[in-house]
Amino acid sequence: TYGQKQQLFEMKKAELAELAKKWSERKVIMEAIRRTMRELKEKRLPEVLTVAEQVFCELTGGNYEALIVTDTGYFEVVSVEGMRYPIVELRQETKEQAYIALRLALAASILETAPFSILIDDPFVHFDGLRLSRMIELLDQLQNKHQFIYFTCHEVMTEQWQDATILNVS
Repeated sequence: TYGQKQQLFEMKKAELAELAKKWSERKVIMEAIRRTMRELKEKRLPEVLTVAEQVFCELTGGNYEALIVTDTGYFEVVSVEGMRYPIVELRQETKEQAYIALRLALAASILETAPFSILIDDPFVHFDGLRLSRMIELLDQLQNKHQFIYFTCHEVMTEQWQDATILNVS
């Protein structure tokens, strides 16, 4: 029984060593991800926010002048009157404008290192005619830099991009 106990002990010791090795590998990976995220936040986030602010201001017709991240990590907007609003308190269409502005700014910031297609699935359903025309104008400006894949069930949107490749999947 002593030999069996010693053999079991050695097996458990080997198992512990293997688990410790896996833990340390994961710890190294986690630290690398944490450093990358910190670097992105410190270096890329200011650039992304600057571009997002410009896009958001353009999309809202100048009604908002800033898009900021609070100390707690939440997004707020600043109106031209100087009032600050958490994004969650905005009207649905204005929230979507802010979200699209952030997505486009992020895509622009990594265009050189990681160009990718931008997939959008009916993001303008809450937009009125003025918001929609601003959005279409912006996408027209950006189509030379990015590939947009736009999903919609609204036939009227096919008229907006007559030169686009349109696939009807219904």
